[in-house]
Amino acid sequence: MASTNLATLFPDSRFTQPLSYGNPYNVIYIYNTSTNAASNGGQCCLWTVPSGATWAKFEVWGGGGGGGGSCCCQQQCFSGGSGSYARKTIQVVPTQQYTICAGGSTGCSSNCNGGCGYASYACNATASYPLCLCASGGFCGVTGCFFSNNSCGAVSCQAGSACGFDLAICGLVSGAGASTCGYMSWDYGSEPTYIGAGVRMSLDQCGNTYGDARGGCASFPGGGGSGASANGGNCYQGGHGAGGLVIITYK
Repeated sequence: MASTNLATLFPDSRFTQPLSYGNPYNVIYIYNTSTNAASNGGQCCLWTVPSGATWAKFEVWGGGGGGGGSCCCQQQCFSGGSGSYARKTIQVVPTQQYTICAGGSTGCSSNCNGGCGYASYACNATASYPLCLCASGGFCGVTGCFFSNNSCGAVSCQAGSACGFDLAICGLVSGAGASTCGYMSWDYGSEPTYIGAGVRMSLDQCGNTYGDARGGCASFPGGGGSGASANGGNCYQGGHGAGGLVIITYK
């Protein structure tokens, strides 16, 4: 009987070649190049499996949720959550096509709740090796009147955050806190799932502030937008969530 070792079970030749050989893979990135703009409308394409390709890994990040806006004395309860992450490796057949869509960013909101993030997906249910991979967008941010006296409740991961995956990670939820009048108000915006580098502080002051005033725009791909804080006066917009991303690695 022929012998088998563990390396023969992996399609990924990085496990069988010295690092000095370099990267033998083809990689495609699908996303909207306006990564830091609220006008990011996402990006879709039709990918045709090229000649000679035998397998492909699809990775999808959903778009981030937008932070809630504020008026008068509202403070953020939660900033926008990050989009979910999912991946799937399959065999592929040349000339067959897969529909690929990276979710767009959410807009800036003046309402109490920000917008939910848009999903990203890769799909061809009729291919020789069917695929229907998806990752949900992030949760919307929430604001409340007089945060220190308001119970916002927890926002948790829900069923259906991803589909058709080998591996999936639910989008992350952020947190916020404030004392009376928004003094020392803070808002931790969630980073992209799986490749994130932690959280960022949105603001640290008593006053009227737009979302993402200190932490910058939501981190691409799929980072959540920070919420706004108000202490009388005008209404202020929450930050937008970053758009999604799809990566195809094939050989």
